[in-house]
Amino acid sequence: MTNPTMSASAPRGALDAPLLEVDDLRTYFDTPRGIVKAVDGVSFDLYPGETLGVVGESGCGKSTLGRLLVALEQPTEGSIVFDGQDVTHAKGAQMRKLRRNIQIVFQDPYTSLNPRRTVGEIVGEPLEIHSDVVPKGGRRARVQELLELVGLAPFAEHRPREVSGGMAQRASLARALARRPGVLLLDEPFGALDALTRLKMQDLLLDVHAATGTTVLLITHDVEEALQLADRVLLLARDVPAPDGVARPGATVGRIVDVPGARPRDRADARLAQLRSELLEGLGVESHAR
Repeated sequence: MTNPTMSASAPRGALDAPLLEVDDLRTYFDTPRGIVKAVDGVSFDLYPGETLGVVGESGCGKSTLGRLLVALEQPTEGSIVFDGQDVTHAKGAQMRKLRRNIQIVFQDPYTSLNPRRTVGEIVGEPLEIHSDVVPKGGRRARVQELLELVGLAPFAEHRPREVSGGMAQRASLARALARRPGVLLLDEPFGALDALTRLKMQDLLLDVHAATGTTVLLITHDVEEALQLADRVLLLARDVPAPDGVARPGATVGRIVDVPGARPRDRADARLAQLRSELLEGLGVESHAR
């Protein structure tokens, strides 16, 4: 796959074969006001072990892109290849396998966690459904391992509404990791958290990535967050709506950039400041960090 907007075809140290290949993906919706182009020609590769940040303004199609990748939406055109297999229109057994291998974490954990189950039960639930992932005798140990990884071991017997939003999101993250997915898709995972908790969760994600090596696709509107967590950042651009309002161009790839420096990164790094300024300009935001 080629994309003329890409500044780098692969992150440093990436394996030759992409784990996920997205080529010219488009999703259009018919509405009373005309055609809405939610995603309009998005192409990128995701390599094993990397974290790719997808940045764009609110409403630009980032979440739609994420839903397309796990077959929660169907594309109008384009292709999605996961681990060498075309999964563009995955159905049945292929769709179930895809969703097992690409685990998604949404912004609001309380909408996806069973309020009647404890945190420990929630984390272990995927192991009950997919019994081939971990032998029955090893499930308790796997749950304990995950709870310790995300700092929730003391709260295993609590229910979702008995813990904070940050803790609930930690439970969502642990549950997503339970099946050892090929890709962890995070859709604005920290967007509903306060600033301090958000920073703590960013640090946790760095720790989790270092411990597991899981490939991560991070969807966020926060440029600073992407620069701290990702190896590369994909900027989703959106054209100005047509004057008559009939066709609203959707998200397309503005550019893909490498993020310099090893993680955790120094937020005061001049290279990050320059890159932050460029990405903000790409989003139509004037930056004063010159």
